Amino acid sequence: MAHVLRLPAAVLTAALVACTQPADDAALDSGPMDTGPGDTGAPAFPPPEGLNEVEPNDSSWEATPVEAPFTAIGVLTSADVDCYRVQVPDNGYITAQATGLDGLCPPEFALSAFGRNHGRLAVAVGSTEGCATLDAGTEPAVRYLAEGDYAVCVEGLMKSAVPGYQLQIVVGDDSCDGEGLVTDPADDPDGDLLPNVCDDDDDGDGLLDGVDNCPLVANTSSTTLQVDASGFLRDWLLLAPLDLAPAEDGCLPVPWSPSARTVAASATTGATWQVPTGGDTAPPVDTSPPTDTSTPADTATDSGTPVDTASTPDTAVLPLAALTSGASHTWWQWRGVADRQDFDDGIGGSFSPRGSLATTWVHFPTDFTGSLAVGSDDGHRVWIDDTLLGEDASCQGVSIDDELYAVDLTAGWHQVTILVHDHGGGWGMVARFLDGQGTKVTGLEVSLQGPQTHVDHQLDGDDDGIGDACDPSP
Repeated sequence: MAHVLRLPAAVLTAALVACTQPADDAALDSGPMDTGPGDTGAPAFPPPEGLNEVEPNDSSWEATPVEAPFTAIGVLTSADVDCYRVQVPDNGYITAQATGLDGLCPPEFALSAFGRNHGRLAVAVGSTEGCATLDAGTEPAVRYLAEGDYAVCVEGLMKSAVPGYQLQIVVGDDSCDGEGLVTDPADDPDGDLLPNVCDDDDDGDGLLDGVDNCPLVANTSSTTLQVDASGFLRDWLLLAPLDLAPAEDGCLPVPWSPSARTVAASATTGATWQVPTGGDTAPPVDTSPPTDTSTPADTATDSGTPVDTASTPDTAVLPLAALTSGASHTWWQWRGVADRQDFDDGIGGSFSPRGSLATTWVHFPTDFTGSLAVGSDDGHRVWIDDTLLGEDASCQGVSIDDELYAVDLTAGWHQVTILVHDHGGGWGMVARFLDGQGTKVTGLEVSLQGPQTHVDHQLDGDDDGIGDACDPSP
């Protein structure tokens, strides 16, 4: 059933009644628009008292400029048309009504509204059931208007002559203000009585339209992230590329790296941080923001509420000083498509030596004793929660299960953090958990929103920027 909600009576009735006094001559001094023919015959009736129409005004091109609210008083000869021009603010609306001089509603009037390009927007005719009325409460064509000049024209029905009329015109400042203007459920898919043009969240799924990859279809289903079929962790929050030069020993990340755990512990703050040009030892790099082809994604906050960022990190190197000075950062959501996380291919554009800080949360349904298996290109340090498990200074390529770090974990959520130093060539890492017999552990839940089930409002399986919920070919 359509929601038909008219303008509040106080807005429509009071404004129309209040504007029944004729405008003084000063309101008409600006004159008609150029071009177009005018009236050619004298009125067939004596002009009524208070007549304020100015000829020629036979078309929207010639419309007499007036300031709404306004009541025009005039006469119509046979085939005559009288037009009045009003200025409408952005997202404004027009309401108009034609009556006889006595305020009654004879059926012989027709009203038209014309747009900024003089195209006809809407028509209303009088009938035995009511006045000729252009009502923004029920006529979408005269609301949500762009800023500019519009015209309202009155004429006799079937080009008949009319001895006198009152044309009342009201212009509203905001089509979204007041009791509703919804006439079609298609304009209001979330049923909140706010038409889409007035609604920042058209589908009511909690994500603003500007960051929602399905703005007209609610896509709020909870999605449980998991390790892949081979147990590998593919989903990470990532700070990269980092200026970690020079290496401490071989390809071991630089000495500040114990503070990397402090940085990672606050990953869920997700605050945006502008990436500067490279650090002291890094050559100049491109500091432009991610391109328009990047797909919006969710990082996390300490309450698990998604915040907007991009799925592909910038390629500028983050100076060491920025990480140790308490500056806030943007954690990029890295959604790996393979066992090995190839940062050189996924980020690229930066110069070695460089580094990456990756963190994620893993849920164990029961107590767990086994190992965290890590491989990296090149060296790394790795933490579980606040515990430094170990490090590897080798200058090497990524090898699966290269280093095994013993873990003894209680049931529940645990944060995994890996700092990688790349000395040149390839750049990446791989990680998974193995049980006490060295067997891969699968089915573990993963989250990028802290120690809680990950809720992803922006599922996009083919990474085309259109959410799966509204993508005809997801």
